[in-house]
Amino acid sequence: MIVQENKSSLFWKKLLLLIPVFVSMFVFVRILAFPSESVNPRQAGENLFGVFYKYQGEIYADYWRVHDVDIATFRLLDKENGDKHIAVDKNHVYAGYQILPDLDPKKTVALGSGYYSDGNTTYYSGGGYIRNESLPWWKEVPEIILHSLFNYEQTPNQVYPFVKLPKSDSPYFLATIDVIPIIKGNINIASVPTFKVLTNGQQVYYDGLLMEDANWQSLFQLRMIRSNGMIAESRQYFSDGRHIYHTNQKLALPYNDEIYSIAMSGFYAGKEYILNPKDGMVYIADFAFDKDHAPYSPTSSYNDNVYHGLFSSNDGIYFYDDESKKVKRAGDNLFLNQHFKEIAPLVFSDGKRTLFISTKEEHYHAYKNGGIGTTYYATFIGELDAGLNNNWEPIGETRNGSVWKNGSRYFYFDEYDLKRLISEKISDLQRGESAEIIRNIIYEIKNEQIAKELLQSSHEENKAKELLEKGDLIPVKFNEKLEAFSTPDKMAYFLKKYINFNYIMVFMFLGIVIITISGHRKKRKKL
Repeated sequence: MIVQENKSSLFWKKLLLLIPVFVSMFVFVRILAFPSESVNPRQAGENLFGVFYKYQGEIYADYWRVHDVDIATFRLLDKENGDKHIAVDKNHVYAGYQILPDLDPKKTVALGSGYYSDGNTTYYSGGGYIRNESLPWWKEVPEIILHSLFNYEQTPNQVYPFVKLPKSDSPYFLATIDVIPIIKGNINIASVPTFKVLTNGQQVYYDGLLMEDANWQSLFQLRMIRSNGMIAESRQYFSDGRHIYHTNQKLALPYNDEIYSIAMSGFYAGKEYILNPKDGMVYIADFAFDKDHAPYSPTSSYNDNVYHGLFSSNDGIYFYDDESKKVKRAGDNLFLNQHFKEIAPLVFSDGKRTLFISTKEEHYHAYKNGGIGTTYYATFIGELDAGLNNNWEPIGETRNGSVWKNGSRYFYFDEYDLKRLISEKISDLQRGESAEIIRNIIYEIKNEQIAKELLQSSHEENKAKELLEKGDLIPVKFNEKLEAFSTPDKMAYFLKKYINFNYIMVFMFLGIVIITISGHRKKRKKL
């Protein structure tokens, strides 16, 4: 009798152990083999205006349903001064799918630059999505599974940000920061769009956030130095002659006339840095590089087509990793105590060696419904293989690069990023496939005649692509010396590095077998 009870108890224990395994198998099989037919309102619905769509009698802001909306009176708030995500009905004012509380829809007007007011309450709402920080991961993950299984309506993981401004005795109004021409030498190249801040004559607001102690009457954009020495205005840093601000944040850095900014213009960049020549320090937003490694200087005077800002110091080359929000050391300073000269954008020579700065990235089809993640992106310094002589001779410039001669060989220095021309292959990736793109900025030209054709072509991009595909432009061999590395999609990086979808079911089956065998062994020992 006791043996029979033990057998029964053992059976139920084994069953309880197997239940999570079978549930996991069901979920994976259901998601991978039989995905739910989720509907994209942007594709299946009718575009009413802006970001709003109508599908099966419901209103959506992009992918997210707008609740409690009065369809009959629903309209864009202001076609000229308003944003495409701000709408109104007889009851509410909406920022995407969200209601802006306390705004009277009958009195609300667009002030411009993302500000809205009904004369009593004032809001700022920018026109781009941000992560919904109020949605914790432990709630989002089950919802993703339920959506994949049963087309369950998820809590939106993105929001249009909005800020409610403090009430003011004086009316708010927009103040314009004067436009300063972008100049190169004495030539007026272009002008940037005007920046506007909101003020009540005392406090100043940037994107709805207070610029502490700012004087709106003397506010100006900080000087930015672009590639080739072009001077422009910073889009992120401002000063009133006393303080420096990153957007609305007052930095612990007093203004001086030597301070300037530089911006990376690569696909993953979009960041601006402040450099203070007086002490050699570098800042990004309110984050300062380590003083112990100062002074820093930009490794290159060109910032196009790079993903990280590389800064040289006496004990290494450093970069800011935007994903981890830390300054990291990429490696030794290859230029220290050498005589390297930047002979072309991102290409360096000391008469003996040739170094260059370039980028690489990897994309991985890791997700359901065509989701492709970027597992990493990197900016690296490479050194050309031996076989070149000591002299680089410029032959001619093209709109997107230049042709050079080394001995009897011809080379094309690419500033356009030819690899981007073939990156459309990324969209064709199948589940579990990946694609790595290494940007070669130096190509060997097959012969002198082809070099002349490239220089004389009126459609350089098409000609260069044609020569590359025909094998008349050959990527040079190089050794990678150091890299600045970032992982923007950590889940895709993890899945690519550690998990192969083709073997998930095999591992789960082996797990069941191991549990079953283990159970039988325990049973025999007891008997």
